[in-house]
Amino acid sequence: MPEGFDIKIANPNGLIIMGRENNLSLDQKSDFDVVKRKYKNIVDIITYDNLLERLHFTMEQIQKMQSAERNGVSV
Repeated sequence: MPEGFDIKIANPNGLIIMGRENNLSLDQKSDFDVVKRKYKNIVDIITYDNLLERLHFTMEQIQKMQSAERNGVSV
């Protein structure tokens, strides 16, 4: 983990990664959203596509932090 990058975990929930979003019909996407909202306090239900989006976002944020540190900018 990069220096100065801290992770604090409080009240961890479960995580279920299932399926691809582009394989779902509109009705299935709607049902999937209902199930996600129903269990959001217990488990985070995401698709593989959502996982990849989260990973890309996290990587971009780390790269921005590293770039700022190299340029002497306080983050």
